Amino acid sequence: MYDELSVAMMTLFIRRFPRLSFVIVGAIVSSGCFAFLSHWFTIFNEWLGIAVEYDTRPPCLVTVMFAATWLPWFLLVVVLGLRCWRGPTYKPLPFSLGLAAPYIVVFSMLFLLPILEDRRHRDTFDPQRWKGVQAAGPLRPDRLRMVDDLIGTVPLVGLAKDCVTEILAEGDKPNYWNDWDAVYWLGPERGWLRIDSEWLVLRFSPDGRIREYLS
Repeated sequence: MYDELSVAMMTLFIRRFPRLSFVIVGAIVSSGCFAFLSHWFTIFNEWLGIAVEYDTRPPCLVTVMFAATWLPWFLLVVVLGLRCWRGPTYKPLPFSLGLAAPYIVVFSMLFLLPILEDRRHRDTFDPQRWKGVQAAGPLRPDRLRMVDDLIGTVPLVGLAKDCVTEILAEGDKPNYWNDWDAVYWLGPERGWLRIDSEWLVLRFSPDGRIREYLS
């Protein structure tokens, strides 16, 4: 009785929302294949206890990975063929949107979340905190949180060197940026690959005022 009711409700949903149904099916297929291809190493080595590397995959795993790679595109071709053969009951465009949905979500998380996180952690410029010990966590030090407000509120170009020292302190002395007059380490590079550092560097004109800066 329960199974019959579930099938009836699913049939009703498909008939009432055919395009959405194809989007959901496409998203399920694509998500399953994407998850398997992304986590096959964990599945076989940790869950199943089969010690395999990419170069030592058994033929069955190679076949399954090949099938998971091409299954979404094969099903899209099938839906296109059914559309030509059986008419508009089959929706290849919504199905293709469903296939693309997991990749859209993943790339959005990779590129949009770091931007939103950066905006959420921005802070008002405070000279004392800038010159003090870097706080607020190793990944988002005070200078990294305040530099955008500093650039947006303090007119750096034309600022006298004495004022720079008073506001920002003397600056750091790294082994690079040697062609700039003042260098300030801000923190780890913002973004989803935080493998580098961000800096604020200043160059003074002969009369002792900031001629240009780079951040």
